[in-house]
Amino acid sequence: MAENEIQPKSEDILNDEDEYSNISFRLMDVNDIDDFMVWATDDKVSQYCTWSTYTSKEQAMDFFTNIVATRSTSLYWGKGIVTRAVKKVASVIFAEWPHLERLEALVDVENAGSQRVLQKAGFQREGVLRKYVIQKGRTRDMVIFSLLSSEIAQKYYQVHVELLLFNLENCPIHAELLLFNLENCPIHAELLLFNLKNCPIYYFKWPVVYQHVKQDKNCIGDFEHYYEYALFTQLEWTNIIYLLHIAFKFRVAYVDPKSRVLVYNPKKVALNYLFGYFTIDLLLFFPWTQRFLGLTPIVSDWSYEPVQVLSFLQYLAVLCRLLSLFADQATGALFFESWSSKFALNLLAFFLFSHVVGSFWYNFALDRVDKCLRKACGESWCFDYIYCEPRNLYWEVIVDATLFEKWTNNKNATACFSRDAYDYGIYVQAVSLMKNSNLLMRYIYSLFWGFQQISTLAGNQIPAFFLVEVLFTMFVTATGLLLFSFLIGNIQNFLQALGRRSLENSLRRSDIEQWMSHRQLPEDLKAKIRESEQYNWLATKGLNELMLLENLPEDLQRDIRRHLFKFDNKLPIVASMDESIKDAIRERMKHNTYIEGSRVLVRGGLMDKMVYIVQGKLESTSEGENVVPLSEGDVCGAELITLCLEHYVLNRDGDKFRIPAGKLVSKRTVRCITNVEAFTLRAADLEDVFSLYSGLLIQNPLVQGAITKESLYPKSLLRSRSY
Repeated sequence: MAENEIQPKSEDILNDEDEYSNISFRLMDVNDIDDFMVWATDDKVSQYCTWSTYTSKEQAMDFFTNIVATRSTSLYWGKGIVTRAVKKVASVIFAEWPHLERLEALVDVENAGSQRVLQKAGFQREGVLRKYVIQKGRTRDMVIFSLLSSEIAQKYYQVHVELLLFNLENCPIHAELLLFNLENCPIHAELLLFNLKNCPIYYFKWPVVYQHVKQDKNCIGDFEHYYEYALFTQLEWTNIIYLLHIAFKFRVAYVDPKSRVLVYNPKKVALNYLFGYFTIDLLLFFPWTQRFLGLTPIVSDWSYEPVQVLSFLQYLAVLCRLLSLFADQATGALFFESWSSKFALNLLAFFLFSHVVGSFWYNFALDRVDKCLRKACGESWCFDYIYCEPRNLYWEVIVDATLFEKWTNNKNATACFSRDAYDYGIYVQAVSLMKNSNLLMRYIYSLFWGFQQISTLAGNQIPAFFLVEVLFTMFVTATGLLLFSFLIGNIQNFLQALGRRSLENSLRRSDIEQWMSHRQLPEDLKAKIRESEQYNWLATKGLNELMLLENLPEDLQRDIRRHLFKFDNKLPIVASMDESIKDAIRERMKHNTYIEGSRVLVRGGLMDKMVYIVQGKLESTSEGENVVPLSEGDVCGAELITLCLEHYVLNRDGDKFRIPAGKLVSKRTVRCITNVEAFTLRAADLEDVFSLYSGLLIQNPLVQGAITKESLYPKSLLRSRSY
């Protein structure tokens, strides 16, 4: 609740008929004091607050501040009300203050419900502020969350972009039943309605599959094999599905680029798509129009060129739409972050453009053969026989045996299928390919030709004196240059990303060398520093493990640390502790590396840390020169835990008690035989954990028994202090 609530300038922002329809905002005044007391007198609410449960209205009046906060009684927890309110407030704040870059929120580390609210609202968990507040006499850790203005539109778009919108005014069904979020649907919308990434492939197959020449009949034939009919039927179904896709896009919400607010209004959504991708999508639907115009050459002497022009435009539209889709997918999907996926994406782009170029090449070659046959005919009667099985307006086959035989024996028409009879330019090989009735061969060779020309920038092709052919050759060259520029750019980015950490390591080594020279360190010490830096780089690969863990969800961090630090079987006193205490100990362990010959602990020195060995070998030498080998999974300095526990048992009444200096002095030397990778826990961090959980430790009989067994203090003193 807040005294200064957000007052939006636009009524549309808060009154959209969307998921926020039952969320309202107004100023809080003294008339709300009774409702406020219902919330403030709830023990479940106050457990994570800095104040105790309220008992008077005077306390409530003092609570009104200028801080925007979420408050709901326990009766309304778990219903998503606060989550929706936080989303709405965040979107309004960024809309009203465009200069604002960041929102922050602090939550008690144990308040899992409020943390889930912020995460569902799009906030990112940044880390834990240790001992940040004093709550009811105890220092508490607080989790900090943040939301950037650049993130809010993208996050809400990813969550709601596939929300179906309907006109609810004329529909008797309740609005909540029709506002269907496809993110929660078992079958994804793109799989259910239309997959933009697969459908254009069928269109690209069209000119390769649809027609080939029959030299024995001097005509251009259609389907002959059952699988070609199956592909043709699949194309027709794809057209129908794409029509459903167009209708579907008229109901898909979008993010307003100015206000960064998700727009649900059906009229605005429809107009946005109408003036956006609708024209391109409609052009993708043109195969139906091509089929209609394809009848024209059958009933007249028109050229087949209008249909070819429509095909060319349709291919370009498909290409543009596909590129825009890939751009949207690449910016929002983690799949495209790895180098292997980027390589696969570039390879896919090469094959896709090769497919397009090969399809154009085959299609234009068919058009050139059509022109040659029309020129060889010279009369209108033979136009009907250029395409095998000519049909009338009623789609009935019309074949005159005499005229058909005359056309079959036409030498000029037969010559159209030879290389030198007509100026085919770059389509010479395609004319020979058309004679092959094997569908797979026609497709693979067209794909190969496209791949070859893109790779060579059409350098080995000399076009004939035809405008379309010259423009097509220029298109192939430009496409090759574009793809190579993208490929080189992606490779360069990949190499830069791959070498970024190596560059950082080189700069760090250079800085260290300058520092060692400035301090005039001896050569033997310099050699050890260089060796330590080199091993630290090999062990961590330049990755900041602490930062990586901090960016993960808290429960995932806990699971990772439990997997890494399995020292329960090595330390019985730790195994007897509560799991929350062990998690706190694991959280404070830091990664360290030691080179061969390093001394982790020195006899007579201060024992200020406990070391958990991850990799490498060490040896521990006691005062009696007894040597104990240590390796992976072992712990040295474990007695530090017992000393700290003794301290808090003996000091539970607040008496000033100091651990005797003699007990903190190490009685052994621990030396590294090989390079060692380990996690260390400082005494100060261990004391911090035990101070937070001292109550649980003292009340745990297993811990008390372990302390009594391992302690050097008189057992009577420990018992008197423990119980």
